[in-house]
Amino acid sequence: MLFWSTLIIFCVVLVLQYIYYRGMRPGFFVPLHAYMRVLFWVSVAGVLAYYLYLTFAQYVAWRDAGPPTVFLVPPYRSIAYVFGYHATRFLMYYAVSFLAATFLLWFSLHGNRRFGERFFEREEPYIGALAIFLLGSVVWNFAWIFYLFLLFGVYLVLHIFHVFRRSRSRVPMYWLWMPVGIVVLVGGQFLF
Repeated sequence: MLFWSTLIIFCVVLVLQYIYYRGMRPGFFVPLHAYMRVLFWVSVAGVLAYYLYLTFAQYVAWRDAGPPTVFLVPPYRSIAYVFGYHATRFLMYYAVSFLAATFLLWFSLHGNRRFGERFFEREEPYIGALAIFLLGSVVWNFAWIFYLFLLFGVYLVLHIFHVFRRSRSRVPMYWLWMPVGIVVLVGGQFLF
């Protein structure tokens, strides 16, 4: 389920990028960076809600299983044990990727603003932060690190190719964020 929901989010972002790139605006005009900002924070809230659901399901499973697991939940132990159990098994990976995503988001937003918005489109920091955050699942074992290496590797190859063509324009990363994320997600699913 986690794989498919992440893949759907990545594909929706890619489709939204294409729609806005082609000038096909929805009936109500909202800038794409507003959608991406909302999608990033909704994804964070969704992961937190999923963590709470897993914690509650674990509590119910241990409570209803009888001895010896009944001794892991209240009144025999604190409820903090159940939350801590799932925090170390599930939430910790997303917490690390959330820190990396917010660092990228802050750094790219402020750096881009400082240099007159020359490096990124307005929605790109949110797209990158969303990809890093969602690739932080325990299922993919810190795939966001591989994602960043692959992203910058592909960008470097494209940039070198662009330099050899003697083009004076800058190579944008706009169309690399989501396709590289999809490649890492699908590759990670089939490799691991």
